[in-house]
Amino acid sequence: MSNPPIIYPGTNAKLRAEFKDLASADFDPSTVRLRVKAPNGTVTTKVYGTDVEVVREAAGIFYMWFLLDQSGSYYFRGEGVGTGVNEVAAEKKIVVRASAF
Repeated sequence: MSNPPIIYPGTNAKLRAEFKDLASADFDPSTVRLRVKAPNGTVTTKVYGTDVEVVREAAGIFYMWFLLDQSGSYYFRGEGVGTGVNEVAAEKKIVVRASAF
């Protein structure tokens, strides 16, 4: 297993969410929300179709670019609401090291 890359403040990160149905097939939820919680507690929420920052890359794959401008732990969450049984959520932690500058 490889070590995650070292990330410093000022990095623009591509935050990606992938959605699969119960049969493991890619699907586009009716609503896609991408959320980021910064180290200072600020939460940013973007919605596909409403916010231009959220881009559909392919079936079931959505992303947005987000500036990691603080050191500490960021939390990224992709939420998808389907039609009844396809509600999906996944989270990822991103650690940004303090810079010497």
